[in-house]
Amino acid sequence: MEKQYLNQFYKKSRVERVEALRLAGVLSQEDYDLLTLDHLKLADEVADRMIENVVAKYELPFGIAMNFVVDGEELLVPMVTEEPSVVAASSNAGKMIGASGGFQTEMETRLLIGQIVLKNVPDMTAAANLVQEKEVEMIELANASHPSILKYGGGARKVTARIIEADEEYESPA
Repeated sequence: MEKQYLNQFYKKSRVERVEALRLAGVLSQEDYDLLTLDHLKLADEVADRMIENVVAKYELPFGIAMNFVVDGEELLVPMVTEEPSVVAASSNAGKMIGASGGFQTEMETRLLIGQIVLKNVPDMTAAANLVQEKEVEMIELANASHPSILKYGGGARKVTARIIEADEEYESPA
């Protein structure tokens, strides 16, 4: 990050801030182009895919909290809020914490969960039992598809099956 472009960030106009982020190497050209458009609007089709029952859309200001150091790396934190003091207070807190070494993160175990949904299965209990019977085979197959992940301590470790009663509204027609 080329920090010299971010000096006096809060004193710059919106367009100048976006340009400073681009010059600092924080924004790609594509992101820069999107952020410099006037009247950027969320299309109805996009809003309908994001949440249910959309009746309106509104805009909120998009700001950048400065001065964050996380695991020794200086970061800018994007924030969307209508509260005027949140970005300034966050930047100030980042500066104070950064002066003491910043935030340090630690992860004891890295775990991700993947889920597969099966619909219209005539005998869910039999399907769940089959999944459990084939657990070792499925783990081996999953790990064989990306063997390099095992070198880094990753890979599939466990397969379980749960039967969840779906709401009638979301069940597929037979």
